[in-house]
Amino acid sequence: MQQHSLFDLHVGQSARIADLCADGELVRRLRSMGFLPGMPVTLTGRTLFGLSMAVRVLGSTITLSGRNAKKIKVLA
Repeated sequence: MQQHSLFDLHVGQSARIADLCADGELVRRLRSMGFLPGMPVTLTGRTLFGLSMAVRVLGSTITLSGRNAKKIKVLA
């Protein structure tokens, strides 16, 4: 498996979270939403130019900015 950022996934593609390359409040917020190492995630949609993305994790759909999605490393 190769490590990428969540931003690099295609709509409908699933992966497992490898790491969060963030700190402070952002990493606490991501963890509280279920973005934890080993958790499966699926990219369910994205806006034009990837400004925001819809991601399915722990049975919920969460919208992330493309900037924050780049800080979530996944194994795909």
